[in-house]
Amino acid sequence: MKVNKFTEAAEGIFSCNDCGAYGPDVLKIQHYPNCTPGESKKWEDHYGDCAPIDPGKELAFIKAGNAIFTIRNENTGGRFTFKVHRHEKKAGDAVWFVRVLTNQDNNKDYTFIGTFWKENVYRHSPRSTIGKDAPSTRVIDWFLTKMRFGNLPDYVKVYHEGRCGRCSKRLTVPESLLSGYGPECIKFI
Repeated sequence: MKVNKFTEAAEGIFSCNDCGAYGPDVLKIQHYPNCTPGESKKWEDHYGDCAPIDPGKELAFIKAGNAIFTIRNENTGGRFTFKVHRHEKKAGDAVWFVRVLTNQDNNKDYTFIGTFWKENVYRHSPRSTIGKDAPSTRVIDWFLTKMRFGNLPDYVKVYHEGRCGRCSKRLTVPESLLSGYGPECIKFI
């Protein structure tokens, strides 16, 4: 029998490593209907296929236009996968929409949580179905704050998911897998 594993995602908040459900007490967490014990092992194996983004280049990747990335705490194994889309209202006035992976289909199961602008200040959306105190929301806010001041801890890694951060096409060129950008898109970065 497989058993769910939990990670302390934020102080006093525990997250199921298999489905991402969270709560203050691991015994009272309401798991997602398709939660499968042992699913986190698949994620661990998956990280062998993903490349970490070079330290100091994480923010450029995230703001490239269509980034899918995972923020992972290497000490605890806690992680969240985000999709960030850039939208330009007018030239030079961009806003980034943040979505978090909330189920197992990493192509479509993303839920909108908030936005940030060029100053990298996260603002949670009141329209989001995910609360502003949810671990995923707290992680992206914390991450953008750390990036704004340039002090991301060494134990936090950012992984791209094998797709170009600008156009979101699957990466196949070895150099592209290392950089996180396709050969055409890297010309614009």
